[in-house]
Amino acid sequence: MNQNKHRGRAVGAFTAYRIERVHARLTAQGSAILKAHCDLTLRQWWIIADIAEMKPETATELSRVADVDKGLLSRNLKTLVNLGYVSMERDSRDHRQQLINLTPEGWEIYRSTLPIMNQRNEKLTKNMSGKDVDALLSSLDKIEAAASILEP
Repeated sequence: MNQNKHRGRAVGAFTAYRIERVHARLTAQGSAILKAHCDLTLRQWWIIADIAEMKPETATELSRVADVDKGLLSRNLKTLVNLGYVSMERDSRDHRQQLINLTPEGWEIYRSTLPIMNQRNEKLTKNMSGKDVDALLSSLDKIEAAASILEP
């Protein structure tokens, strides 16, 4: 990246600042794409995709593996249940747990929107080589690990 682009603006060279800006643009773009194809927010789509791909049994497990705040997850799951995309029922072995599953409608919305989201991902990385994409993902893994360490 051209460091001169951010010369004179200290925050412009901050990794977290740049990631936050990219995140905001990605969220706006993803939301617009989904709005054109279905009634889901981007967060709701990610939750459906996480359930479809990771097959967590409980909301607690989904919160952990998807690294989503429990409150945010709970609110979105409630909406997805009301939309008919997710079912939740008490675990008969542990009544504190909620078992989660995609409904047939949830699987259908996932299958119908996955190609659209895959196409979006391909467009985002079309000017990058496979090696560049691997390096980006590796760098994001390292930044995520470093950000997981809470230091004052």
